[in-house]
Amino acid sequence: MGSGGNFLRTMKVDPSGRVFPQGHLDLLPGDEPVKLYFWFLQFLPNGPNGDAAAAGFQDLEGLKESSTAWRARGDVVYDGGKFEAGVAIGTALLILREVGSNKTKARSWCETVRLE
Repeated sequence: MGSGGNFLRTMKVDPSGRVFPQGHLDLLPGDEPVKLYFWFLQFLPNGPNGDAAAAGFQDLEGLKESSTAWRARGDVVYDGGKFEAGVAIGTALLILREVGSNKTKARSWCETVRLE
């Protein structure tokens, strides 16, 4: 069974304090990605606006661009504080379709990520 994927170990924070999560896909032959949902969180107890959170997804069109990688779309939703250099937590849910049988599969992962 393929793991579904993962996040890149290191990601950049843009000057506005935003992160656009991205990572690798780990698919079995015959599995087609349909949609990927993600949640990204950084605990910032001393941050002026509190913890930073982001959520979003990548749809079928974006996932078909590469069979080995994914990147958040530009319409990520941000709440709370701004992301900053340090450690963040990413969680993802990947919906797959088994080619031939058309069965739906789901894979998920949760990882720590270094932000620069």
